[in-house]
This record gives sequence, structure tokens and C-alpha cells, in this order.
Amino acid sequence: MISRVGSNHKEGTMLEPKAMTFTICVALLGTCLSVHAQGSVTPAVPALLSKLKSTNSSGRIEAFYQLLPLLSNSDFSGRMNAREGRTVSSGTEDHGDDSVTLALADLLVRENSFVQSHQFVSQDFAEYYGDLISSVSSLKDVRTSDALLGAISTGDMATRALAGFGPDVLDRVITQLSSSHVLVRNGATRVLSEMLDEPKISKGNRDYSARIETALVIMSADENAYVRISAIEGLGKLADSSATATIERAALNDGYEASAHGGSPGVFPVREAARQVLQRLSERSK
Repeated sequence: MISRVGSNHKEGTMLEPKAMTFTICVALLGTCLSVHAQGSVTPAVPALLSKLKSTNSSGRIEAFYQLLPLLSNSDFSGRMNAREGRTVSSGTEDHGDDSVTLALADLLVRENSFVQSHQFVSQDFAEYYGDLISSVSSLKDVRTSDALLGAISTGDMATRALAGFGPDVLDRVITQLSSSHVLVRNGATRVLSEMLDEPKISKGNRDYSARIETALVIMSADENAYVRISAIEGLGKLADSSATATIERAALNDGYEASAHGGSPGVFPVREAARQVLQRLSERSK
């Protein structure tokens, strides 16, 4: 969901061109490279931070994309720089600071509220919103957790970042499980599941992993079938007999049939998901 932003830059709004260095993480190669941006520009940061608070969404969007080069320590900034064709260099330099981090977190809080108050948004705004979530997620800063919790229903970028914060956000994630909105409940359930992918945290803290398991067992009985599937997949990450028993019950007894919701008759998605988890557990134990 990365949108090109060159057309958003207006003449007379940027300072003298200056060489800047960015970091780009190339996931496919498993390596990090530095990107040297000859001829890029450094906006006046205080002015941009002020513009992020604009009541005009186009002003906020423009300021956001002008701030992105300052996130030289983020994977997201690197991907944007690579798309703009900047060249590789051996140097690294960090242009970001706390004021930018906190401003982007505040901006995401604002845009979360905007999205939640509108049934539909434009395609351009949706792309910007996705880019904003990606950039905040890539900061890996626990001070952004409230903003990311507001975006918990949007998918993997927010849920993975929240999972990485571990015990610092556990209570607040569990609170989201009681939301009346199914996408929020599902997002929170996925965060709990992804927390179990952090073995240095989950395996070293029995109370932490036990609380996650208790919450996932509860969500395995949620009224929504896809929340139940997310919970079952999380329980499958635990080498625990009670978790396995919960999965076995779902594999045998879950009543959600696809045909009741426009799908094929005789198909039980939750049962099938539970059986697949049990199969993985069986293979893991061999």
C-alpha cells in the first residue's frame, strides 16, 4: 500500500538540497543496505510537525510524506527510498528523533479516529493510512502502542508490532477482547497468538504465557467463527495439554457450517482449522 508522493510536493516548501542517508532492510536477501539520497531535501521539521496537526487532511498527508525520510532507522523508510531509486552507499546516519516518533504516533491516533468515524474513505486516504500504520509499526517503540491499539483491526502490521511489545501491552490487548467489533476482537486475538512467537519473552515468563493461554481459550468460544480460528491457531503454539484439549473439542464439535453463511454445504471451517493445528502438533511431537 505504498503510494508515490512526488506529485504532493509543492514548489517553495522545501529547503536547500542536501545529501541524506537512509537505511533499507532487504528482507528477501536478509541483509541491510544503506541508501544515499543525493539531491534530496530536508524540510523544516518543526513546521512539518505543526502541519501534522492540520484540520486539512491533504496538509497532514503532505507533511507525513515529507517526514518519512527522517525515519532512517525504519524498514518502511528504506522501502520508500528504494522505490524512489536512490543509490546504495556505505554510510548510515539517523535523522529521526523523539519529536518525530511522538508526532507520528499522535497522527495515527488522529487518523484512527477519522477512519472510525467514516464508513468510507477515498483510495488515496486508505493508502496513506496504510503507509502511516506501516511507518509507526516499523519504529518498534512502545510509546506508539496506544496508537497501534487504535489500528488493531487493520491487519498484520499493527498486530505484529504490538506483539513485539510483549508484557508492556498485554493488559491493554486483553481489554480489546471484549470489544463489540469483531475485527477488533480478532485483531487482539491475533496479537496474543503472535506474542507466543516471541520465545525469549513467552517461555521465560510463565505468568505471561499462562495469561495469554487463558485469554485464547476464552476467545476459542467467541461468537464469531474467524475469531475462534485465530484463537485456535494461537493455542496450537503452546505445548500444553489443556490447550490441545480445547483444540480437539473444536475439531469435533464446532457448529459453524459454511452453507449457513453462503458457503458450500458440509464445510466446517473452524473444525478444519482445528484439525490442521492438531496435525501440526502431531508432526512437531515426532
